[in-house]
Amino acid sequence: NCIIYFFSSPARIRAINTSTGIIETVVGSGTPGSTIVENDPLATQIGPSIPDLFVDPSDSSLYICDRVNLRVLRYSRTPTPTIERWAGTGLFTTRSQGQRQNISLHGPISITKDNQGFFYIG
Repeated sequence: NCIIYFFSSPARIRAINTSTGIIETVVGSGTPGSTIVENDPLATQIGPSIPDLFVDPSDSSLYICDRVNLRVLRYSRTPTPTIERWAGTGLFTTRSQGQRQNISLHGPISITKDNQGFFYIG
């Protein structure tokens, strides 16, 4: 099974299953800027704004730079679809060090991971 993710305006991330041809909304409500409930399995209830996507090949997690909402979200399809705030407080502050969930991200636009497992957010 190969899944291709893409951003579909407004505020939706969709997936194409290349085996079946089925397209589904996996993240997003269609309303930019809506909030996230921590570890809410209903990923379609949030609204990522101007996202950038990165799929981690080690576990197929989808990382979403939610630029306007100042955070990085992590979506996992298995074993049960879930979404979580992976990094950033969602608030504009000066805190730039500490645990990834407790730092301020000022408009994250990209994310990647190196071969040693370190993530980089730009």
